[in-house]
Amino acid sequence: MFASDPVVPGDQRYRLAMDALADGVAIVDLQGRWVEVNPALSRALGHDARALRGQPVAASVHPDDAAAAQAHLAALAQGRAPGPWLARFRGSDGGALQARIRPHFLFNSMNTIAALTRSDPARAEEAIEDLADLFRFNLRDAQGQISLRQELEVARIYQRIEQLRLGERLHVQWKVADLPARALMPSLLLQPLLENAIGHGVERLPEGGTVTVQGRTVGEAVEIEVSNPVPPEPRPARSGHRIALDNIRQRLELAYPGRSAVEVDDGGGTFRVRLRFPLVLDETAGPP
Repeated sequence: MFASDPVVPGDQRYRLAMDALADGVAIVDLQGRWVEVNPALSRALGHDARALRGQPVAASVHPDDAAAAQAHLAALAQGRAPGPWLARFRGSDGGALQARIRPHFLFNSMNTIAALTRSDPARAEEAIEDLADLFRFNLRDAQGQISLRQELEVARIYQRIEQLRLGERLHVQWKVADLPARALMPSLLLQPLLENAIGHGVERLPEGGTVTVQGRTVGEAVEIEVSNPVPPEPRPARSGHRIALDNIRQRLELAYPGRSAVEVDDGGGTFRVRLRFPLVLDETAGPP
């Protein structure tokens, strides 16, 4: 993660949030030096976090990743880069570290938590717990399946975190009472759709807006639709938006070859994504 705002090394507001995460996270300044490194990343890189502070990123990561980091910094300095950046990041020994949470969401969340530690410590603690829960779900096997009940729980955790930041600008309608709670699905399909709906829709509207999540069964299939308002002036979709949709398509196809669909409709000032996949109930679970 690259930060343009000053971050003081050892700042407890950031350390509190970063240290709670099981995934590797770092803040890097615009000169390409480590500012903060959480324990998970320092272990992956094989260096003590305190020793890394102020040192060049290029000295402790894989050469290919160092080159990519330098290219991004140059683009950022020229105003050609979108800001926070974290993709495939490997230690100098080649060990892989894969980011599962978008860096801009993490950075926004940490800023929100930092503000709450002063004004509402109890809510700050709840937000840290939600963030840790979200990372635990993200660290699970991406090819595994979970129940719809669990999938909706993850999405609602994400909503609670974003609600702290956006306040009354964000509304989410959950029309999911008709969905079978014991239905199985690939994990973490809804959370990235909700993230896209907020980041590419609601957040870009001055007055905010409402994201609607609705679902139903149609014959032997489950249908889930996520819709959000979009600004009247279209803007080129960010690569992360396309990557998320492509990833969902690929994962559904792997889980249900030829029996799933991802449909997108962006007309009439509303962006809609509809998922369809076979209805398979978890027979090991108790009654709904």
